[in-house]
Parts: sequence; C-alpha cells; structure tokens
Amino acid sequence: VSTQSTWESTHTGVMHTYLSDPRWREGILHRFYTARNGDIDKASAMLSKALEWRTQYGADTLPFLPIPSRFLKGYSGVEQLYNRAKLTEDPLLTRLSDCYYGTWHKWDREGHPVFIERSGRANPRKIVAAAKEVAATKKNSCMEDELLRAHVMFMELGCHLCKLQTLKLERPVCRFTYICDMDGYNWSHIYTPIFNALKHVIQNDERNYPETTRHAFVVNSPQIVSIGWNIIRPILAKRTAEKVHILGKHYQPKLLEVIASEQLPLFLGGTCECVGGCVAGPDQKT
Repeated sequence: VSTQSTWESTHTGVMHTYLSDPRWREGILHRFYTARNGDIDKASAMLSKALEWRTQYGADTLPFLPIPSRFLKGYSGVEQLYNRAKLTEDPLLTRLSDCYYGTWHKWDREGHPVFIERSGRANPRKIVAAAKEVAATKKNSCMEDELLRAHVMFMELGCHLCKLQTLKLERPVCRFTYICDMDGYNWSHIYTPIFNALKHVIQNDERNYPETTRHAFVVNSPQIVSIGWNIIRPILAKRTAEKVHILGKHYQPKLLEVIASEQLPLFLGGTCECVGGCVAGPDQKT
C-alpha cells in the first residue's frame, strides 16, 4: 500500500464538512499531502490547522453565489451543488467594480478553472480605500481583513468550480490556472498597503489552500514587475513559486499550450469574446 493511500485512508472518517463528501475528498487530501512532500505527520498537522481555520473563519458557510456576473464568465450550472446562503449585495465587491478587474473565466486544457486578473488596469489606492471604508462599518475589522474575506470568497468559488468539473470529468480536479495581465502596470501600482494585504492573502492561501495552483502566468510584464515579484516570491511555497511564469509580450504560444483558443479571451491571443467582455475592465471592449 502506498504512503499516499495510507494517508488518504487515515482521513476517510474525518467528520468535517470540508472532507465529508468522498467525491472530492481525494483531491483535497492529495493537495495537503503534496504540500508536505509526502510526510504524513506534517500533512496531518497542516490539514488539522486548516480545518480549524475553516471552522473558526466560517469558510464552509461563506456565501459566494450568485456573484456579480463580472466575476464569473463562461460557466453554466454553477448553482448545482451550492448549499450555502445566497450572497446578497456585498459592499466591498460593489466598491471594487471600478478599480479591480479579475474574473473566473472558463477552463484550461486539463479541465482546471482559470482566473484572469487585469492587474495593470487595477487601481491599488482605490482598492485599499474601498476596503478601509467597509472595515470602518464593522467592529474589529481592518483593510487587510476585508480584502482577505473577498479573496476567500473567490477561493471558495474556485473550489466549487473544481467540484463541478470533478463530477463532469469523473476524476479529481482541485487546482486553478491563473493569468495576471500586467499591461498598464507602472510605478503607481507599487503601493505598500496593497502589498501588505497581498502578503496576508498569500500566507493564508499557503496555510489553508495549499497546492491549488496548477499554472500561473504573468504576461505583458514590464521590467518594474520584478520589484513586486521580489516582494512576493519569498512568501510563496517553493513549489508554488516554481509554477509562476513571468512572460513579456510574446506569451501567446505559452498560454495556448495550456488553454485552448476558444477558452482564452481575444485580448490574450484567444478567440473568446464574452458578451460584455471576458474580463471586466475600464474599457469593456475585451
């Protein structure tokens, strides 16, 4: 019996919402096992802490549907399997509509959901201001907490898409592909508060959503991107950092190896043209 099989059988009876359904338990356990390089004791400790966090944070009940359409493009039947409360109008998501442009958009060739962020079009100062405004309406909250909550909502949505794909493909799907389009990125994006919030988000992902990255592409990268990368890379797990490909203007062949043309927006070298734009942005043309 393999070490991984022993690890999985050991946790089959764990009574927690996150692991209760055998249809996606295998994929979740595999991620934690891989994150700790096959060390069962370390993987068990990591999983236990993550389950404790999910309980305390309320991650298993955090609403994320129906999410505004600008954050979800190219998926059908997403309400299937959804058993949480409905998402009412979210004050932070509403405020982010004119300063943050990121969307779950279709699938890669292996069946993983794809998240595309137009980082170079974002306004980090507006993002921080929006999060501060929302935090000010709550007790014991801060800008970093509010941005983390929004991020956890997106992560839970991504995991939900993986569940739907697991059912469709009849095999575990438990990772995402990311594309960060840096077109327009400049010195105004090097903003300390947003990097502090990003560090908080990444540290949470590494602890509680390990090994969810299948591919990560940073495209249209000007030289200044290296400054941000030097801040972020030390926080990432080594395995995650190795999956990040920082590309310049000639990135289309690499993307098309991983994502079929009809699944990729026109502005990234594909042929997809979703109604209203594949990824919401200030121009709304692509």
